[in-house]
Amino acid sequence: MMNRLPAHGSIPRGVLPYPYPAGDQGDTLASLYWMNPLPQTEAVEMRGKELYTQMCVHCHGESGKGDGQLVTSKKFPNKPTDYTTLAKMNTTDGHIYHIIMYGRNAMGSHSSQLSIDERWHVVRYVQRLARGNVSLEEFNKKAAADTT
Repeated sequence: MMNRLPAHGSIPRGVLPYPYPAGDQGDTLASLYWMNPLPQTEAVEMRGKELYTQMCVHCHGESGKGDGQLVTSKKFPNKPTDYTTLAKMNTTDGHIYHIIMYGRNAMGSHSSQLSIDERWHVVRYVQRLARGNVSLEEFNKKAAADTT
């Protein structure tokens, strides 16, 4: 009885399968409809920072400008995305998640290294880098002060 496998195609409880295929069409759908279930809080962003430091900093750099050690040492052929420009590009949660899920260009998929929850934490931290590495509250205060 203990060696029984789950039925083919079954989904574990509490797991929402990722519904979008690799490629541009899936990216477009994810960008429109896939939303981060985690709040944009300091605690979530700091957990995202831990994961980013483990998985992403080598290529994307500490500040997210695409200047990680593998890039500056010329061991990586292409410059990765500069996260500090994402705010100008109006990038969505779903788009960032889709790239982590499937990879893009020279970046491979990180879906086997990061759980669903961990991917969402990284998305929140990448969004923080896009704001100049400040909290959402600080960013909104600065934006409000700039408009007055």
